[in-house]
Amino acid sequence: MQYPTAGPSAGTTIGPYFFDAASDAAPAVGRVLLCVISHGGGGSHLLYRSIGTPLAASGYVVVSPEHPGARAVSRHHDQRSNVALHQTRRF
Repeated sequence: MQYPTAGPSAGTTIGPYFFDAASDAAPAVGRVLLCVISHGGGGSHLLYRSIGTPLAASGYVVVSPEHPGARAVSRHHDQRSNVALHQTRRF
């Protein structure tokens, strides 16, 4: 999940993917719009970070769920990828 924040971007890496974001930053105050990006079959939620990041910077909460069994990238998850996946499911 990506969301607007008042905090500075520090750069975050999940598996092999780099996000221009601040990990675990406090959400910005105020009303926001929700955008759901579903990668469909054969994709990965991490591949759409280039779309989600500017949307979050523009005030959207962006949810990009992982669809189990539909990964186009390696099925190997490092620990941070698993954490990101479970944080998304909590919402």
